[in-house]
Amino acid sequence: MLSEHVLGEFYQRHGRSVWTYVFRVTNNAADADDIVQEAFLRLFQADTPPSDDEGLRRYVSVDIHHDPTPGWALLFAGLILGGLLVSLFVPRRRVWVKAVADAAGTRLEYAGLARGEDPTLAAAVAELARKHREALGDPELRMDA
Repeated sequence: MLSEHVLGEFYQRHGRSVWTYVFRVTNNAADADDIVQEAFLRLFQADTPPSDDEGLRRYVSVDIHHDPTPGWALLFAGLILGGLLVSLFVPRRRVWVKAVADAAGTRLEYAGLARGEDPTLAAAVAELARKHREALGDPELRMDA
């Protein structure tokens, strides 16, 4: 173990710059404190003191990797899968309402088109026509489907 004086001097000389570097990489002060403390603790427990032999400056090498993307990637993968499931199981339909003027007044025509087989298309168009009649306030309104 090294003397307290040597350790204190070495930490005073290099501690702040190492902490600043680690903080820039992790963007978290608590993590930077922990990593720097662990690095200097390992260095101080070494048998040989850090030195400036032959004018060469010694550096502490720290390799830090922080990847914040896995959580976001999982979230968006789930959203993509959910969108795919919705597109597969929700029937796609087009429904039209056409107002045609004739001798008796205005006639509403309803039509529907499904992509692929949709046995409930006729019921969906009839339900739309019923709701439309109710919204117009005339449940006896003539309807051509």
